[in-house]
Amino acid sequence: MSAYQELIEALSDIVYYYDRHYAANAERRGFSETQQKALDQFWANSFPKVRKAADSGAFLFSDSVNSSLEQFIDCNTRRHNSYDEYLDENWYQAQKCLEEVVLSSKVDLKVKGPWL
Repeated sequence: MSAYQELIEALSDIVYYYDRHYAANAERRGFSETQQKALDQFWANSFPKVRKAADSGAFLFSDSVNSSLEQFIDCNTRRHNSYDEYLDENWYQAQKCLEEVVLSSKVDLKVKGPWL
């Protein structure tokens, strides 16, 4: 249960990171130095947790979670043609992965009802 909880929290922070960047890019605005440092901290604290979960996933998570983690990690290592493409694809993969982990955790942990 704690592995799922930690992974969900990390993915949630990554989705937030991409949400903020996506909104700023759409509005053609930047971040203050303080805002950028705070966002960078979300990434620095969360991405290593997700990467480690992907590396050890076969022992902890279902096949569908492992597949979603692999897709998310792969997306983050691919070259993109533009910053817009990078944000679109990475936000989508992070959100998709988070949704899959939440759904799978309910099944894998036999949770009934909306505790997540």
